[in-house]
Amino acid sequence: MSEEDAGRIEYERQQGQISPGSLDWYRDRLNDPAFARDWPEQHAALQASVDRALAASQQTLELPTDSRSDAAAEHDRRYGVTMVSGVPQLPSDLSNAVTREAESDPADPHEVAQALTNIGRNYRSDYEAAARLLQQIGSKADASKLSAATLANLAIFSDHLARHATGRPQ
Repeated sequence: MSEEDAGRIEYERQQGQISPGSLDWYRDRLNDPAFARDWPEQHAALQASVDRALAASQQTLELPTDSRSDAAAEHDRRYGVTMVSGVPQLPSDLSNAVTREAESDPADPHEVAQALTNIGRNYRSDYEAAARLLQQIGSKADASKLSAATLANLAIFSDHLARHATGRPQ
């Protein structure tokens, strides 16, 4: 198992959820007839492991249905916002940064505040916006442990989502 896989698995264990990317991979692998035919023992073992993980996380391999109206889907597309079951998703680079920093040593809040002040941002407002956004998307990451760059990007994305929500058709 690669170090990246081990880190992803540990993060998913801590979050209590299987990431959308992992669900996609499991779905593709388990629905691959060549994999089932050529590697029946591995297919069965993967199926059993995924079934246990899905039961523990209360998730499913089924793709969520898109219940958005055409107007709402177009609005989301224009704003570059991905929605999954009505919950906005972080852009992949930002999601990766949050994941990586949540698993590493926490940033020094005084250094983060100073770095944000140096670029004209307010630590308290960025922290509050980032914490609200992390809660909104269902992340268990702690905003107080994030770097200045990630905190600022979460706050900026939070502002973007607020603009996106204004006038979003149902």
